Amino acid sequence: TFESAGTKMRAIFIAALLILGVATAQAAVIEQTVGAVTMRRLDGGIDWCEDCIQGMVMVINEVLNEILNGGIVGNCADLCKAALPGHGNKVYRELCNGVCDVYGIENFVYYLKNDPPNPLYWCQLADQACPILDCVAPTCVNVTTFNAVPSTIKTGQKFNLNLIYKVLSAAGAGMLRLEIWPGSDHAGGQTNDFLMESYPVGSYPLAFNIDSSQLQGTGPWQAKVLLCEGDCSWIKRKGPHTRLLAQAQTTFTITD
Repeated sequence: TFESAGTKMRAIFIAALLILGVATAQAAVIEQTVGAVTMRRLDGGIDWCEDCIQGMVMVINEVLNEILNGGIVGNCADLCKAALPGHGNKVYRELCNGVCDVYGIENFVYYLKNDPPNPLYWCQLADQACPILDCVAPTCVNVTTFNAVPSTIKTGQKFNLNLIYKVLSAAGAGMLRLEIWPGSDHAGGQTNDFLMESYPVGSYPLAFNIDSSQLQGTGPWQAKVLLCEGDCSWIKRKGPHTRLLAQAQTTFTITD
């Protein structure tokens, strides 16, 4: 099973990160940018989780492309070698082999072809990279502030969506999802996902700096934030180590 693979996967992930030298100390204030949105937050330490996910995303993409293009899938070694050739991919090949060997070639290929890949979940199993801590309290997180500053913006102007959330009961690695859409047209908006390496108890401010020139249309806009344990996309699927911790919504207006 995926859960029983955790110990072996953890060793593979940590070894790969150390060999690659991708785990680096972070400054007190870090930024993540997705599309038109830049999130600024306080953080510290070593980003094992983020680096693990980046490596896992590469492995998933390359192996899936190889499978869909009719590549070699006879055994794990052949598949990983074909998908990740060359000396520069040696560590990623070892990562691919390790995960594939744990699940078996048939299950590995089936999972990649038929189930939406979830690199965060795989890295959650490697609990020293993305920690697993399932919050079982009735309320784990409260959003105390979520607003646009300013709330009326001229086209092309930058503005902030300010968020303050309070963690009442700690949770492990997860995701923050920011959804922005014009008027009532939710489908016409955009979704921005940011990694949350953990949810320690305390109160935390976040600032989303948004470039309105990348938002098409004037008039009222809606913004919604979701704080998730695990991948927000797996909430409805009730995936393992996954829970909606808190959500909030606000509005702003873009003028000519």
